Amino acid sequence: MEKWECTVCAWIYDPQKGDPTQGIEPGTSFEGLPDPWVCPECGAPKACSKRWDEVPHCGWRNQGDHRH
Repeated sequence: MEKWECTVCAWIYDPQKGDPTQGIEPGTSFEGLPDPWVCPECGAPKACSKRWDEVPHCGWRNQGDHRH
């Protein structure tokens, strides 16, 4: 399962972690999120996210970043 990034605030949805703020269990793919799901960081709708590997990155983020 792939990570997805909110294009508004750069929050990362990691399917291995799910989204406990909205009752999304670990192991839930991004495609498996319900349609009313929104980014827990900024409230952007699901449609404002892209697969993490499709978003250009400048390399300043690291795996320790809280958004990963």
